[in-house]
Amino acid sequence: MALLGILARVSYRLSRQRFLGMPLDRALVVLAAAAVVYAVGAALLGAGWPIAPALLPLLALWCLASVALRRRGFVVFVAEAPSPPAPLSLRGRGEVDLEPFQQVAVRASGFFEVREERRYFVEASGRYEATALGERIVMVQVQPVSLLGLLGSPEDEWGWWYAFLQPEEVKAVVPGELRFGRGRRPALRLDLAGAPPVYLSFDSPTDRNLVMGDLCHK
Repeated sequence: MALLGILARVSYRLSRQRFLGMPLDRALVVLAAAAVVYAVGAALLGAGWPIAPALLPLLALWCLASVALRRRGFVVFVAEAPSPPAPLSLRGRGEVDLEPFQQVAVRASGFFEVREERRYFVEASGRYEATALGERIVMVQVQPVSLLGLLGSPEDEWGWWYAFLQPEEVKAVVPGELRFGRGRRPALRLDLAGAPPVYLSFDSPTDRNLVMGDLCHK
């Protein structure tokens, strides 16, 4: 599982770069798949192995892992055992544990919006905030990312992005841990009605419990 978290981080970082207009992780998968097909074809035609045979399984595994991680949104979330938590709804107005506009530091994964634009980010640093009217806001700040100063993330992604959560939209709050890179962090998965989930990870279990208490009936 630790290796999967490292691969998720690497694949996501690559996906933020562009090469000839294509996300770099997809470009590398295409190149790796082409190399495998070419090497196997050359060997079958008797031209020998243009690539060391020992590398072929690694290239194939990289392709499969990259595709699988992209399909799951580059998120490796492990729900707490032993049994899956029951769906929990947001508290009503006046029952929140956080003071209105009190903020908790988070890293967030999911779809965020600004100025009618919608983008997907993983483990973006930000804040969770409860409002007096019951709405919850997850705001993240997206920083520029570059690879050796040659490739970079799109400039229109830089800055603050927001996810606004209405009480009736959150159908379940699932505690667990999120693995991204070598580390693992206490986390929550927010299952939303008619939309992909939002993941929040925290610096400490205390912060997670604070937000979970704000979101859920006790």
